[in-house]
Amino acid sequence: MKRTLIAAVAALGTLIGAGCNKSPEGGATSGDNTFRLKAPSTSTTLKQGETRNIDIDITHPDAFKDDITLDVSKDSVPKGVDASLSKDKVPATEKKFVLTVKAAADATLGKGDIRVNAKPGTGNATSVTVPVSVEAK
Repeated sequence: MKRTLIAAVAALGTLIGAGCNKSPEGGATSGDNTFRLKAPSTSTTLKQGETRNIDIDITHPDAFKDDITLDVSKDSVPKGVDASLSKDKVPATEKKFVLTVKAAADATLGKGDIRVNAKPGTGNATSVTVPVSVEAK
């Protein structure tokens, strides 16, 4: 009974961890000047010719004071998909931005990951991958 319970708890921990899609910490190496990006862990599906908006959260302590510069790694975007951000820089007072993905009418079908990069005014940059899937019309 005890082994069964331990196995069940371990499996639940694995499932909970798998649902998380957070970046490594960015900013200072520790303390109140760190942040993370949080994106959906499940793939955003869009059909050829469609556009989808994906919310990405920024989590940080209230003491965090750096603006964060954002960009999309163009080499990570699947063929035929355009990825753009709602803003190039997020002030420390804001905790969300939007990644817009648009699949061309002839976009390659399948799954891919789009990498969003974030660099604070001081400290380490970080990134998060956003899974997307393109289906036929």
